[in-house]
Amino acid sequence: MKIIIRSVGAFWKNENINEGRMSKVLNDTWAKADSVCFIHERQKADCLEVLATRYNVELKDSFVQDIGIQLSSEASWSPINDGIFRIIMVGRFSSVFKRQDLLIKAFKKLSIHNSELIFAGDGETKEGYERLCLNDPFLKTRVKFIGFVGTPALRGFMSSSSLFCLASDSEGLCKSVIEAMSTGIPILVSNVDVLSEYVVHNQNGLLAENSVEAWTNEIEGYYNLPVADKQRIGISGKRYVEENYNSRVCAKKIQQHFLRVLAQ
Repeated sequence: MKIIIRSVGAFWKNENINEGRMSKVLNDTWAKADSVCFIHERQKADCLEVLATRYNVELKDSFVQDIGIQLSSEASWSPINDGIFRIIMVGRFSSVFKRQDLLIKAFKKLSIHNSELIFAGDGETKEGYERLCLNDPFLKTRVKFIGFVGTPALRGFMSSSSLFCLASDSEGLCKSVIEAMSTGIPILVSNVDVLSEYVVHNQNGLLAENSVEAWTNEIEGYYNLPVADKQRIGISGKRYVEENYNSRVCAKKIQQHFLRVLAQ
């Protein structure tokens, strides 16, 4: 029997950096594993550094491979002509990393008429943001909270939106971003690790520094782009996902790694 651990990253990293109560258990487990699967190179580098410097642990084996996503056969996103500039952010409402506050502040400063902001996701800070928006005369009619939404319905919301955004202080390989790119909708995300490793500014997406001014400028800059440029960014993002995160291809690569570990 072989033990292979798949690390999703955020929980492990938080527990170790903050020296949480689970850190010793986690690292004892990792030291005994036959291999560890990381989902991106930066995660692997960070984890190996913590293991070596803090716990003097060296992994027996490791590899980098995400499981990917199931690609949809639906038509690609195209600009909506309903007169509303609609922004959607998908992500958990959490006091750790996620920055819905930044996007709300930037949205309020936009000089774009008939704009709308949609938040999909649940979490401990959602209720506070809902109260904030309800108490603001401008925001209460323009910001919507739709809670957790399954993939099919979420694709519908994305197809009727103008821009996908993710404001965050730190991310791993964010599946909501990959899912959005797979639909062809242009994306705007924070210029932070690891997002900046697979989102190339003005090519397969857009990047913004984490300030209200930067987010406001990037959103308005995107709004003023010619339709052809918006479609170019969206198509490039979709192509990137098709080439790198097709679940069928990823599954075969993972299987090859499993077979290699079994043969050791």
